[in-house]
Amino acid sequence: MQNEANISAAQHAKKDDARISQAHEHEERPSGSEKEESEGKKTPERLIVREYIRMQSRSLKKNSQFRLVYSEGKKEAGTKVVIYYLKRESDRVAPGFVASKKIGKACQRNTAKRYMREIFRKLEDRFVDTNLWIVFVAAFRPNECTFHEILADVESSLGRAGLISTNG
Repeated sequence: MQNEANISAAQHAKKDDARISQAHEHEERPSGSEKEESEGKKTPERLIVREYIRMQSRSLKKNSQFRLVYSEGKKEAGTKVVIYYLKRESDRVAPGFVASKKIGKACQRNTAKRYMREIFRKLEDRFVDTNLWIVFVAAFRPNECTFHEILADVESSLGRAGLISTNG
C-alpha cells in the first residue's frame, strides 16, 4: 500500500495499440534513432526559387489593376494585339496578359498568353520607361498566325506608342 501512495493518478498502465504510432512517444525512443539534421530530406533543386523567374511576382494579377489600366490608361491597337498602358509610380514594367473567350477554348487562350509572355520577355530590355503597367489583349487566334507576325505587330504598336526604343 505504501508504494501505491507514491503513484500519481495520471499514470496508468501502458498498452500496446497497433493503431497508435510509437514514433510520437519521443520520451521512450532509444537515443540515436532520430536523424541528424544534415541527413534529413533536402529540398529538390526544382523547388528552389530561381531569380530568373521574375515575371510571376512582377505581373498584374488583380482585377482592380486591369480595370485601372483600362479606364485611366492609353490604348494602342494593332491587328493582332491591343495594348493598354498606364504610367505608375513603380520601379518596373508590370505586364498583364488577357485572352478572352472570343479567341477560342482554354488551350488556344493559354497559347495566346504564352506567345504574348514570350514577346514581352524579348522586348523587356528595350522599354524606355520603367514606371509602367501594360496590358496585352490578344486579338488573334494562335493557330491562324505565326509567332513572328505577332511579334512584329506588338513591336510596331509599342514603337508607335513610344514605349520601346526602335533600335534593337
